[in-house]
Amino acid sequence: MATYTGSCTITAANTVIDSKVVNCRSIDVRASGFVLSNSYLNGGIVQSGGNPSFTVQDSFIDSGVQYPACSNGSCPAGKYACGDTGNATTDCGVTGSNFTILRTEIINSNRAAYCEAPGPCLIQNSYFHGTNLWPDRSNLAHASSVREEQNLTLRHNSLHCSYTGPFVNGDIGCSADLTGYPDFAPIKNNIVDRNLFVASAGSAYCAYGGATSGKPYSGDPTNATNQTFTNNVFQRGANSKCGSYGAITSFNSSGVGNVWSGNVWDDGTPVPAAR
Repeated sequence: MATYTGSCTITAANTVIDSKVVNCRSIDVRASGFVLSNSYLNGGIVQSGGNPSFTVQDSFIDSGVQYPACSNGSCPAGKYACGDTGNATTDCGVTGSNFTILRTEIINSNRAAYCEAPGPCLIQNSYFHGTNLWPDRSNLAHASSVREEQNLTLRHNSLHCSYTGPFVNGDIGCSADLTGYPDFAPIKNNIVDRNLFVASAGSAYCAYGGATSGKPYSGDPTNATNQTFTNNVFQRGANSKCGSYGAITSFNSSGVGNVWSGNVWDDGTPVPAAR
């Protein structure tokens, strides 16, 4: 594929980048209708100035960043997952609202995709993995494969937050393959259907259901409502729990519009919802 030579800031509506190697630390989407297809992106995609729509399809995104050797000599200099605020590498993976990701692989990011409120977002038939965090004491990266807020449809994907250590401080590591914390908005109106949650011994759980307590929007009456988990498969892994403590946490089974149905372990036995 030829190398993309255009601007990394998308200002013209309906811009298409097709079949290119794209070396943009961040593609900044500022106009609706942008499409990245059949391409290899060395970087990430963000929005600025509202939530202009964009689509990523049939592509490979590597958000890796070059880091120095660890300060104590425990790791060599090299390419590690993007996502340490101290090094200003927060534009990682795909972040924003009003986007679609289809048939795409994303690696080397502390968060492959973040669907911010109000949405909508669609992530389908994709594979997110390779959470190779830089294991330095200064790195406070807290990772997940996907983070949801509102109006995300997450369907038929393989999700893996794969960092397994070393855990050199109290922050670095994976929370889950899928997180949804009410930090910045109520978590609601999300559909999680027919995904594979890959076991991650380094994660607390494999999925969060939105009802995490103690967050700024935890008490919002719409928080953790219309949360649908259907027909997902949770890989047991070596400890038979998917994550360190279990498959799912913070799912409110009695919440308005919430559905937990057909979710199973990879041996076919049912996975119960867990508050």
